[in-house]
Amino acid sequence: MLQTVSWIAISLGVLTALVIAADERSHPQGMQIMSVVWPVTGLYFPVIGGWLYRAVGRPLVTHAHHAAAQEARWKSVLLSATHCGAGCVIGDIVAVALFGPNFAIEFALAYLFGIAFQYIPIRAMRDISPATALWEAVKADTLSLVAFEVGMFGWMAVAILAAARGGRAKLNRILVHDADWNDRRFRHDLSGELAARQMGRQERHVKPYGLTGRRPR
Repeated sequence: MLQTVSWIAISLGVLTALVIAADERSHPQGMQIMSVVWPVTGLYFPVIGGWLYRAVGRPLVTHAHHAAAQEARWKSVLLSATHCGAGCVIGDIVAVALFGPNFAIEFALAYLFGIAFQYIPIRAMRDISPATALWEAVKADTLSLVAFEVGMFGWMAVAILAAARGGRAKLNRILVHDADWNDRRFRHDLSGELAARQMGRQERHVKPYGLTGRRPR
């Protein structure tokens, strides 16, 4: 069951990311980093990520001259969060691809990529030094990065425990079935062997030439 749900989520995520990437070709983002952020958002946020792109990402391109004046506070916060989320997802994917499942390495790379994805737009939008921009990125994204990773790892732990319990239950059913089948097979073989022995004893007691014991002429 969980495996089926996982494949559905992955398929929808890939589809959402591809749709967003295709739309960006005709509506390129003003900030290049967002051309990566939005498809990755669709990848880990299937369907809803596509809706967010249509609601926030596309208007920033098609109505750019009104964006600065009309941008709501929640949109600004959302855009900042998408940098964090995209960086975390890419960091986790790279960590697993290079080192295998390891929570410490995944967290470290997710943090580095997340800070980088925040650092790039800060440097692009503000005339400050690299060191200052890096510090601003760390202040802006550290808490959200930690919350993102803790939430993801927590959900993974719940899923792993649920799968482990389901696996143990399935294994127990298999063992019980095998034990029952082996027991029936043992009884069948034992009864067959006893029957064969009984027939053998009966044959030894029968006289070779009928009841008279004489050789027929």
